[in-house]
Amino acid sequence: MEQALISVIVPVYNVEKYLPECVESIISQTYGNLEVILIDDGSTDRSGKICDEFAEKDSSIVTVHQKNSGVSAARNRGLDVCNGEYVSFVDSDDYISADLISSFSDLLIQSGADCVAGGFIETDDKKNEKSAHAVKGQIVMDGWKSLITRYTDYRFELNLNNVWGKLFRKEIFSDIRFTEKMFFEDILIMPYWCMKCNKIVYTPYTGYYYRRNENSTTMNRNSEHLKKLYNDSFTIFNTHIALYEKCGNVKLRNCIENELADKIITHSINGTIPAGLEKWTKSEFNRHYKAIMNSGISPGRKAKMTFFRIAGIRCSRFLCRLRRRT
Repeated sequence: MEQALISVIVPVYNVEKYLPECVESIISQTYGNLEVILIDDGSTDRSGKICDEFAEKDSSIVTVHQKNSGVSAARNRGLDVCNGEYVSFVDSDDYISADLISSFSDLLIQSGADCVAGGFIETDDKKNEKSAHAVKGQIVMDGWKSLITRYTDYRFELNLNNVWGKLFRKEIFSDIRFTEKMFFEDILIMPYWCMKCNKIVYTPYTGYYYRRNENSTTMNRNSEHLKKLYNDSFTIFNTHIALYEKCGNVKLRNCIENELADKIITHSINGTIPAGLEKWTKSEFNRHYKAIMNSGISPGRKAKMTFFRIAGIRCSRFLCRLRRRT
């Protein structure tokens, strides 16, 4: 039987050091009907040329060059031009095992699922394996159950935050695109594609190698960059809260608001709120406080939330440090 066409979308920006290994790992797949979409997002190093060289040698590779617009725009361009019945995403500083696509394809077709999600192995810049993340055994859930499990049962490592390490039916993204110029764009669209999935298969297979790149977005310590990361994370929280409220899913809304509160308290105690955003952070906590207190949390948690609201960010940090010293 003829294999369905699978499109693999790779956003590329200034990764000449890692790109050859990434592309080689994709074109070496045991699956026989691939379309590899390399989106050169205005690279200033040799990445664009490397993409062209691969495309000249392999007819399954399509290279698209565009003005630098960010990873979201690159992925969106890939979704616009790809022809596959199924789609997978690979980041250009990562690489995959030779049988990843074949393994995912078999699972997806046999199960009739909308998405197959695998685990991943985190490596450092020298490919030393640091940690593995995967479910313990194969699990099948629909999208709604997946979202609730992701927020309420941390025994599972469902790898929902990232679009990489998965195989989707392309129609899942028929009306979904990544928000451009935003960090954590994978997390922002997570509930939207999840809610369109009647069945997601989670496999313990770990064939995706996620490289912890020292030059990645999350490792940048520039103050303005950190502010942007921080603000975007709260935009995502509030977008998801509004979405779940609109859908009438009170449980998920409560989960997100409680996670938002925990994030604020943790940043406050650790002193990691970007300079100039403490007042805004406190107002965000107060804005959600009433809903959190009415969400069925335990008495102990209510006391923690009330204490933080009264004590404030700086006082909470001081008391926490004082407690650690004693």
